[in-house]
Amino acid sequence: MEKPIPKIDLKNDLTVKALSSLLCCSESFGYWLVNSGKVKAYRLGKRRGWRIPKESVDAYIDELRNGPDGERG
Repeated sequence: MEKPIPKIDLKNDLTVKALSSLLCCSESFGYWLVNSGKVKAYRLGKRRGWRIPKESVDAYIDELRNGPDGERG
């Protein structure tokens, strides 16, 4: 069974630099989020770097607000 090809949306997907600016954190912490799997991302070639879907960022922010089990607090 083959995995479906993810939809690539270069207009709405963020770079690591844009992610770190949005979250008000350092760029190295943005790379840590991507490499640790906290934020889902895909690699766009070797030189163009990582792209992070906006939905993944929204899910991470919701997890920060509500906790990993979905409860506020």
